[in-house]
Amino acid sequence: EYGGCSIFIFLTEYPMLRKLLKGLGSAVRGTGQYIDKAGQILQGHNAFVEKLSRHKRLVPLNGKKPSFGVNTFVAPSAALIGNVHLSDKSSVWYGATLRGDHRDVKIGVKSFIGDRVVINARLAPKQSEKPTIIGDNVSVGQGSILDGCTLLDNSFVDVGCTILEGVTVGKNAIVGPGSLVLENTQIPENQYWAGTPAKYIRDVTPTEVTVLQSITEAQFQLALKHDENHSLTAFEREVEDEEARQGIDVPHRKPEVFF
Repeated sequence: EYGGCSIFIFLTEYPMLRKLLKGLGSAVRGTGQYIDKAGQILQGHNAFVEKLSRHKRLVPLNGKKPSFGVNTFVAPSAALIGNVHLSDKSSVWYGATLRGDHRDVKIGVKSFIGDRVVINARLAPKQSEKPTIIGDNVSVGQGSILDGCTLLDNSFVDVGCTILEGVTVGKNAIVGPGSLVLENTQIPENQYWAGTPAKYIRDVTPTEVTVLQSITEAQFQLALKHDENHSLTAFEREVEDEEARQGIDVPHRKPEVFF
């Protein structure tokens, strides 16, 4: 029998004891930190201090900080900096960087920003400080770069695209993979553009419009699963793995807040 799993069941049945042990554990850890700090003071300049750079998903800057609606997901390795707003049910995935330090970023409802997407990274003398505005049910594919542009509702930017300043991508429009959309280009709704530079290819079909709507819903459901997994503590994750190996169905804590 796995001891950790038995302990978990025991603590679940006695929540007051679990709360007491949690407080005791915090006190022990805090005491250890104070002892370490006292040792550094005694050693003076000869003390070895290990400096760790902890990744921060949310970075306030210039008096502005990221804000959120409900049921949003920000991956642990993503970064939201400054004035970035993420609306309900939207998600920002692994390695993405949204910079609202010199220009605002607004993400609409149930939109998703794919892995390694960069928004508002470019800073040049000719910059007009246009915000990046992304509407509802918008998909931005992995590795894309957006600068001061507007993506209207239900539009789709495929993987590896670069969307430059002043661009507007219309409702239900699609930008093909690896495309470069030049400054101030206006892509009408229901059109498919692609290329470097991007140009009109064809109209978007009604079937494609339906698919675009289903993509953002699928991403939202996937984000729910990722958030639940990231909300587990190391102990709960260990117990869950052991339960899976033994086929044991023991209820564990569900996240009360999505993000």
